[in-house]
Amino acid sequence: MVVTQVVGESTPFRWSQLVSTNDYRVFVANLRASGCPEQTVEDIVRGDVEQVFSSVRMHQGIDGTAPGPWSGQAQINMTAYLLGQTTPEQVAETPSPAPRRPPPRELPLETPLVLQDVDVKALGLSDDQMQMVASVRQDFLSQTGGQDHDTNNPAYRQRWRRAQMAADNMLMAQLGNEIFTKYQLMAYQSALLNQK
Repeated sequence: MVVTQVVGESTPFRWSQLVSTNDYRVFVANLRASGCPEQTVEDIVRGDVEQVFSSVRMHQGIDGTAPGPWSGQAQINMTAYLLGQTTPEQVAETPSPAPRRPPPRELPLETPLVLQDVDVKALGLSDDQMQMVASVRQDFLSQTGGQDHDTNNPAYRQRWRRAQMAADNMLMAQLGNEIFTKYQLMAYQSALLNQK
C-alpha cells in the first residue's frame, strides 16, 4: 500500500487580512487572533492613536496639556478603549473646552517701490520724473504717518496697504510700464545684494 501525503499550500500572510474597514476594534481583535504578542498590539494601537491625535493638535493649533477631546488624557482614554481596557462612556467623559487657535500670522507689510533702495538716476529719469517720484514718496509717508509705527496695529497696517497700492499705481501711471518694470527689477536686485 502506497501512502500519499497531501501538503496543502498555505496562503502567505498579508496585513490586509487583519484590517477592518469600519471598526478599529475589529482590527485589534484580528491582531490578537493572529497571535500577535500583546505588547506589540499595544504598541501598534498607541502609535496609531498618537499619530491621529498629534495631527489634529497640530492642525487646530492646540497642545495636549489642556483638557478637551484632543488632550493627552483623551488620547490615553482612547488608547485604553481601543485595547478593550475601558468603556465608551469613559472616553466620552473627557471635558471639551473651546479649541484655542493661534492668532493668524500677519504677513510683512510690502514696501512701496518709491521707498526701496534704487538708484533712480540709473533709470535715466528726467527732472520732472525725479520730482514726481519724490512727490509720490512724500505722499506715501504723509498718508501712513511715517515708518516708525507699530506694524502690528491693524489700523496702521490698513493705512499702509492702501497707501502702498496707491503709490505703486501712481508710479506706474506716471513712468509707464517699461520704466516701472525696470524700477522693479532694480529694486529686486538691490534687495538681493543687500542680503549678502
